[in-house]
Amino acid sequence: MDTALQQGEFQLGRYKVRYADFTKAGWNARGPWMRAIITSRRLILIPDDVHSDVTPCVITGQTIKYVWHVCLGTRDGTILSLSNGQLIYLFVDWAQGPHLVKDLREMILPPNQPRISPRMPDKKYIN
Repeated sequence: MDTALQQGEFQLGRYKVRYADFTKAGWNARGPWMRAIITSRRLILIPDDVHSDVTPCVITGQTIKYVWHVCLGTRDGTILSLSNGQLIYLFVDWAQGPHLVKDLREMILPPNQPRISPRMPDKKYIN
């Protein structure tokens, strides 16, 4: 997977996250801390350990259906709902959850279009 920015793509935010899952003992962290880079088109999850052999996870904006900012136990978290029905739970470092969710929602919403599109008049007007 290519993590370099594509033409016309720009970065919205950068966060530190970790996968979470729910067990009988409550919410637990799973895996290493990762850098979450949110661009105008995709979410890129890169392991913090630069020597890791883990391939970065890239989730496109079209794949994400909805995003929630939640409290996972006593920690700040985010839930991503994907178009295939899968839910991804993430712990977010140091109360950055609202900012992460704001950037993700900006990524998945289509750009604003004008309500009224300009058009050329049918006839020529003379002053």
